[in-house]
Amino acid sequence: MPLTTSRLRVFHADVPEVDIRYPVKAGQTIYAGAVLELNGGYLENASAAGTFGGFALEDSVAVLGESDGDRLVKVRVLGAVHLDITTETPAQSDVGLSTSVVKATDNDTFRIERNGSPVTGVTIGKVVRIVEPGRVAVSFRAQMVA
Repeated sequence: MPLTTSRLRVFHADVPEVDIRYPVKAGQTIYAGAVLELNGGYLENASAAGTFGGFALEDSVAVLGESDGDRLVKVRVLGAVHLDITTETPAQSDVGLSTSVVKATDNDTFRIERNGSPVTGVTIGKVVRIVEPGRVAVSFRAQMVA
């Protein structure tokens, strides 16, 4: 279910992190913790159709009459994050598997796509650890990171 308020994300220790400030698409209210996607070079809330842009680290409220890029939001574009998977059951065999990726179907809903079971969503990254049943650590790298 999409975020309607900020959500504290747990980022996995011992993984390099990169944070940047990036322009926001006009009319988008972004909450801290939201998964973001790129749309025409601007960030917006993930809607399962775009290219992964990172995790919002702060809120950014839409302003009436704004244009694309009038606001910037701080985003984590490289790292690893703990995510809850509620539809599929994460397994140890998902760790490091090239045919197993985590996708976001909105700005706060995550699924595992395995070989033979396609999931429509924004590709976030790969499972690097099972944290506990239903929760995985996922390594990620947004498109704007070289």
